Amino acid sequence: MNNSLRKSDILKQSDAFTHLFQKGKVIRGIYVDLIYDNAENFKIGFAVSKRIKGAASKNKFKRRLREIYRTNKNDFPAEKNFIILAKEFEASYLDMKNDILSILKRIE
Repeated sequence: MNNSLRKSDILKQSDAFTHLFQKGKVIRGIYVDLIYDNAENFKIGFAVSKRIKGAASKNKFKRRLREIYRTNKNDFPAEKNFIILAKEFEASYLDMKNDILSILKRIE
């Protein structure tokens, strides 16, 4: 099982982020929101809410999101683009992981 996070899997273009934020479907969780849309190739982006202040905190939450994806990448559908948005400042790693896994079960 390959648990790496490849650079080719990461959504980086700002127009792709904008498209997903405007046209994507949103599933809201307690600690994270998952925004997705159909696509030919799988890509995933990581974002943090503006309510989380400070660069160190934002980076910590992005590291957590990347690690959750990396260790659970087989649970993500292949033909979709995703943005995982951390929105709750008081969330622990385990809370975020459980929230993301429960959201993935609700995807059509």
